[in-house]
Amino acid sequence: AFKKDQVWDTSSKQQQSFRVDFNEGMTTEFWLKKGAFGVANSREAIFDVRDPINPSASFGAYVSSSGVSNLYAYYNNASHNFTLDLSTGLTASDTDWHHYAIAYSRDGNDYVAKLYIDGEFADSAANTNANVATTGTLKTTIGALGGDFFNTASAVPAGYGKLSGSIDEFRFWQETRNAQQIGRNYFSIVNGGGNTDTSKVNDDNPLKLSAYYKFNEGKPGVAAEGTNCSL
Repeated sequence: AFKKDQVWDTSSKQQQSFRVDFNEGMTTEFWLKKGAFGVANSREAIFDVRDPINPSASFGAYVSSSGVSNLYAYYNNASHNFTLDLSTGLTASDTDWHHYAIAYSRDGNDYVAKLYIDGEFADSAANTNANVATTGTLKTTIGALGGDFFNTASAVPAGYGKLSGSIDEFRFWQETRNAQQIGRNYFSIVNGGGNTDTSKVNDDNPLKLSAYYKFNEGKPGVAAEGTNCSL
């Protein structure tokens, strides 16, 4: 699993690289080749964003051996927690590479997640609750968890829920990408920027592509941001 601390530059008033806010919107994209589940009745994390200081805050997605045709998006905060079931339309025997995009937004009083598979809309799900944004010292883990799934068991160590499979081209956007944006760009490299260039990234021009891991640097177990091997 690969973990990245968020970056926050107070001198330039840059926005956080990672924040969970359905009002502003988010989109996660990744290629996934799922192998057989290592343990029966298990859940395996695709990615996990959490606040290591606030034990009630975590956000991410996982797959489960009890629902192999589904992908599950979860969000836990100080007020409520929920899991959205999204149907992939894929079968357990499908071990090919597929591109997944989950676009998060608000619709009235609902949290909404829309799932796209290989650039095509697959499913959507919603949960009715008042929006709660999560900011602060957020950390992202890819291919495992930073703790337990619901961030309530402090004894569960980072690395729990390890993914049995391969993941590639992970992108985290601080905006809700639409069907056209996803469909046109899922099969190609996109241009992004780091939040160290204050002339390009600041309060007036927030960072939209918060994280982009291509996993193409060729060193097993080491991932360089913005650099073709899978994790």
